[in-house]
Amino acid sequence: MFVQSKLQQILTAAALVAGAPLIGSAIAPDAGIGQAQAQFTGRIKRVRIKKRRVGTGYKIRVVGESSPDDTALGGSVAVRDAQTGEPIGGGELGAPQRGKVRASGDDGAFEDLNQGESDTVTLTYRTGVVQDDGSVDGNEEIVTIPFELTTTDAGRIVGDGVGENGWKARLRTTGDGGVRAVVLHENKLWAGEGVDDLQLEGPEGAVGLSVDTITQTFTTGIIETSIEVLTDVDATLEYSLSGPVGRTDTVDLNATPMTPVLSKLTARETAGGDAKLVTITEGGDASLAVEMIDNATGEPVISTIDETPVSTVRIYEHRGLEFDPGEDAGNYIYLMLIDMLDANGDPVGSQYEIELTVPALVEGETTITTAPFGDGLGQVIMTRDAEGFGFSVGIKNTAAVDAVNLIFEEPFEGPTPFETEVNATPAGQLNKWVQKGQTALPESFTLTTELTNAAGEVVSGASVTGGPGVVYKNGSGTKKAANQAQNQHLKLL
Repeated sequence: MFVQSKLQQILTAAALVAGAPLIGSAIAPDAGIGQAQAQFTGRIKRVRIKKRRVGTGYKIRVVGESSPDDTALGGSVAVRDAQTGEPIGGGELGAPQRGKVRASGDDGAFEDLNQGESDTVTLTYRTGVVQDDGSVDGNEEIVTIPFELTTTDAGRIVGDGVGENGWKARLRTTGDGGVRAVVLHENKLWAGEGVDDLQLEGPEGAVGLSVDTITQTFTTGIIETSIEVLTDVDATLEYSLSGPVGRTDTVDLNATPMTPVLSKLTARETAGGDAKLVTITEGGDASLAVEMIDNATGEPVISTIDETPVSTVRIYEHRGLEFDPGEDAGNYIYLMLIDMLDANGDPVGSQYEIELTVPALVEGETTITTAPFGDGLGQVIMTRDAEGFGFSVGIKNTAAVDAVNLIFEEPFEGPTPFETEVNATPAGQLNKWVQKGQTALPESFTLTTELTNAAGEVVSGASVTGGPGVVYKNGSGTKKAANQAQNQHLKLL
């Protein structure tokens, strides 16, 4: 059976503008769609809708994870009206378009390997088709990837390597005395097949690694239903992967983009004594127009339009995390690894390591704990309330990250997480704007602001009268876990 994780209902900050609104929530019980073959035991990790840049159609992308002997072959998706069950759109998932292989093993002589200059990971993979009897219709090729290995502050050995013909890998030791490797290929049509007999070799010995999971990406062709149709109804996305079989699950679908809104306006003076307005907005990409009028003279103090904020924080969330029952996870410290992923599921930038304390449960309140990473690049916030645990990850000034992978590293001081690896997916965006005048800040002024989206529509604005200090703040509450985390992410701006 699939691991029945919850796909959070997510609204991407720049959903339609970036062409990638995400979807989610509440996977339904099993509904097998094929019994002639053995059941597919992998899981679907992510589902997303991608709008075409030109025209009205869209694609649906499904990311599945499986063991090497149970990889998915294809599948289908269907979008239906949640109330009537009537079809809105859908299509077949073709062969996997992208793959990633994760392998692990005992670290053995790894410390000796780290002392040599010729340390390599050698990958043996098959370029042909594996037959039922195990024979290979094709050639076998040996791929060698050299690494420059370093040691982190926590004493872990890590390294990234690039080999010939497009092969890439990431390597590190783990807290339980093991080695983990992630194998990738620059060919976007490589589906993760054929990687076998992984071996870490060096001057003092060798360590064998076994393939644990293969992550594959499937997409439909162009579905010629307008994406706007999906925003007008409560829709359900029905999807399946076949393995060697099929199984159907459903998720609630909400493709409505997050509208840019004003969050906070603060008026102050620069060190040189000129008027300065700091504006915080939430939601997607927009331009900000500002006019500040001195109430005493009627003269403009600031009058400008900005197309780009000075700083942006994108927020990624995962809810529904659980731990083994019997012991409260609160106040236990967990070592975690952070990988930022692009739209193909490939790592972006470095892998980071944090120590995160699980919040204690306080009745009637939301509690949070925070762990920064990357020298100000971002932070992980763990939230806890009566509904359970969640993650919120804020990352500053990057548009390349499509999801954030969070891995619990063994051994665990506290109870074991049900899922030791989760994906936090886009949930919002915070923007900071700074606009300056050339005269002093008046004691009393009228401030008019407008946010305009990429389509040229005015979507949010305010007209307020005030003086120095905070002159406007929206009415969003702070009791919900998402709001608590967002307030903390403001510090990254």
